[in-house]
Amino acid sequence: MQSFDDNYSNFVHYLVSHKSLPSVRTIARHLNLSSRKIYYILQHANAELRSAHQPFLFPNEKIHASQIHVLIDALADSEKTESYINAYERQLIMDILISMPLRKWRLIDFQDLFTVSRATALRDISDLKARKEFRPIYDKGKGFMYDSPIYTNLVHAYNLIYSLQYDIGIRKLFISTIDREMTLSKFDLLSSKLQSIYQENLDKKISNYDANALAMFSVILARYYDINTKHMQHLFSHNDILSFTNRQEYEVIDLFTNIVALNFDIQITDFIKYFLTLELLSVSKESDAHFNSEAFQDLLLVSTDIVNTFLTMHENYRPEPEELDQLIESVQTQLKPFWFAVHYQSITNYEYLYHNKNFENKMQSTLESLSKSAIYHQLFPFGLFPDQVTILAMIFYNFYLSHQKVKPVNILLTSALPVYSQNLLRTIILRSGSNINLSIRKLLQLSENIDDFDSFDIIITDTAQLKTKQPTFLIGQELNNSEFERLQKIISEI
Repeated sequence: MQSFDDNYSNFVHYLVSHKSLPSVRTIARHLNLSSRKIYYILQHANAELRSAHQPFLFPNEKIHASQIHVLIDALADSEKTESYINAYERQLIMDILISMPLRKWRLIDFQDLFTVSRATALRDISDLKARKEFRPIYDKGKGFMYDSPIYTNLVHAYNLIYSLQYDIGIRKLFISTIDREMTLSKFDLLSSKLQSIYQENLDKKISNYDANALAMFSVILARYYDINTKHMQHLFSHNDILSFTNRQEYEVIDLFTNIVALNFDIQITDFIKYFLTLELLSVSKESDAHFNSEAFQDLLLVSTDIVNTFLTMHENYRPEPEELDQLIESVQTQLKPFWFAVHYQSITNYEYLYHNKNFENKMQSTLESLSKSAIYHQLFPFGLFPDQVTILAMIFYNFYLSHQKVKPVNILLTSALPVYSQNLLRTIILRSGSNINLSIRKLLQLSENIDDFDSFDIIITDTAQLKTKQPTFLIGQELNNSEFERLQKIISEI
């Protein structure tokens, strides 16, 4: 059971992603809490706002940035930053600090940071050294470091920072390694600002996690650039720079980094803008109103080839023209960031993937058949990353499921129950799903060798005398809520 502090923390961070306060009932459903608990949490939040001379939060009214700032700052003051983290989380933070060291990191520094023994810190370093890539080495002058090109380390660090976004405690601890005066609320507000600028200027959406990662990475990159200027100035070619600056994403980053510079009192150089533009171009988009823009006609042709080839090779169903266009748009929306990620060896961190081996194999064979295509080979000479193939397979699997005919659940209710009990059972059964075919027969109408038992998915009865191999739900001697819930659960599983 979660404590009030946990629930309140979840509530405050839930507010960050909303422009107006949803109804208490909606919040309760989203946070898996009772409405009474939400009223209590809301009262506590309004008490914090009153002490800071801010307006109260009311359902269906706008949430102001100043209100969020007050609540998150108050939360940061009340929470312990020294929360327990496990070995994986320690090594995740160590990995980032070694990739982009803003200071010299020695073994004793990691001991102090995580409040662990020398043996624990050594074991963490040993685990990192056991990897095939990004194995830390120790330099007396520089501390722990990676013997990899700076660009590779920057991309690695960004992917790791993205992985931090799933836990508030780890984010707070990591932020404290950059600057103990920084607060999580500042980064959350920065993230919200990036999302709004992106939406307003490009009519596209990116996820909270991507926006959080870019906000955090922008500050660290600026700090890191200050101490590595001469090694980072020439990482992009003249053609790369032209490619970035001609994109609208560069304008978004330009506006965003002005806000970063003002809020954190740091200098944002052109290189930082180029790198952040590349990362923004590489992140997966939730939507893209310009999927068929002229600048990406080649990718649109490849998307069309992928869809047509997949449907020809693996599916008998031919969608309507409008459905076909939607499927092509879904593929193209992901291919655009895929191209930047593959071409520049950029973002490779894709989360919440569903692996369906059948569809992944189908997609792999589709792409292999396109490898002889000049335009596909030109855009993706080395193919796609495995996770990118999985994402495309998920798109087609989703399309397949959405067009699959849902077979109705055929249910037979046969009993000697009185009519009022039978009618109640009938209503309970029909409310258990939207696609149910229910047949009702009296026991007296049944013989022991009835022929159509096999046509039913489940038989509900109050007698154990029926001779059938089909699943049977035996009604108990007493009708009650637990009996109804058991019945509804079985029907939903079928």
